[in-house]
Amino acid sequence: MALAPKGSEIRDQLGEIGTLWMRNKAQRLQALEMAQHGQYEQAQQVLMHDAHPDWRRIRINLQKVEATLSKQMRADDTVLHAKFENTIFWSAVLNILALVLGGGLVAFMVWMVVSRLNGVTLIMEDIAAGEGDLTQRMPLKGSRDELDQLGNAFNRFVERIQGLVGQVAGSTAQLAAAAEELSATSEDTNR
Repeated sequence: MALAPKGSEIRDQLGEIGTLWMRNKAQRLQALEMAQHGQYEQAQQVLMHDAHPDWRRIRINLQKVEATLSKQMRADDTVLHAKFENTIFWSAVLNILALVLGGGLVAFMVWMVVSRLNGVTLIMEDIAAGEGDLTQRMPLKGSRDELDQLGNAFNRFVERIQGLVGQVAGSTAQLAAAAEELSATSEDTNR
């Protein structure tokens, strides 16, 4: 702060005021003692020629101290105001930077989730489109998040359906073989 250069000036002025104050106090006590002993004219002389000029110098020095302090307070106020404006500026810059970085992070995370959901949707649509390729599985990232849990459940579901379709295909093949055998037997009997 700018108080250091003016501090010695104020200290000197206050030191002079203290010296004048003590001398003025001694002069007033001297005048009081004179008045108590009936020396009114000498007491008035001490007050008019010694104490009063010192008192005037005390008042002038106090006015100088007040002016110096007032000037210093205005200077300090200017410095504080500039620092406050600087703090507001950097606070705003940091807030904007945090918003941009936070917004970018949120956008990136949303993009990751949406792209993974789009992958799940494409695999489900391919299976549902009629070809029914039950060998496809949803790729897992290994992060054990909700999308990996969904993919794992979906993959288990497709495995069970693939197993059921395999059993149905096996049963259908057995039925077809049995039907053929039955047909051949019935043709033999009919002949």
